[in-house]
Amino acid sequence: MVTVAICTVWSMSAELAPRCFPFTDGCLSISAACRSTPVIHFFRIVMLPISIVSLFFWWRLAVLPVPTVDARSMYWRIVRALGIVGSIFFVLYVCHLGTKGEMYEFLRRLGIYVFFGGVGMAQLMATIGYRRIAGAATPASLVTEAHRSESRIVHRGAATGMTIVIVTLLLLGPLNLILKALLEDPDAAENRIEWIFALLMFGWYLLWAMMVRSRAATDW
Repeated sequence: MVTVAICTVWSMSAELAPRCFPFTDGCLSISAACRSTPVIHFFRIVMLPISIVSLFFWWRLAVLPVPTVDARSMYWRIVRALGIVGSIFFVLYVCHLGTKGEMYEFLRRLGIYVFFGGVGMAQLMATIGYRRIAGAATPASLVTEAHRSESRIVHRGAATGMTIVIVTLLLLGPLNLILKALLEDPDAAENRIEWIFALLMFGWYLLWAMMVRSRAATDW
């Protein structure tokens, strides 16, 4: 989202996009904020490597620092597959953003929809799966009791934050469909939801990192 924010400010300062606060005004979509030249070149240079990092993240999900988890189980394989497919289609979106033509528009929309759907479902399942084993027994730790207690607080806070994020994402999807059906011009509302949805999705990764790191500190 930092890259998107930079692209948005750049587009607005260069008068390539209207000046507003898209989270509340809904004046433009993320695509509209990033697809103009030369902003799109910066967007691709940064976001393509990030999509590769996302692919690596979901692939590495097989290596969880929790002894009680069988990351090779069918459940976690589905989680990884959804995340990997979503990340691949994000590459498709980044590559075709800013291009013209019906086919390119179709590929761009396909990419972003599969990305949001695949990664969103992967995040949902990962959150549910990880919370199931959050209270599992852990081996003796070499860290101090104070450090262990602090790590557990961070772990619970991050896990709770992830749950809130997932619940909010689940509510935003139906809300978007309802607003599309009720409003004569739903573009502004759809843009607001898109920005909030993207912010929450990328924020989930930060919460996941906090939770896994605190769990590892507690266990080992």
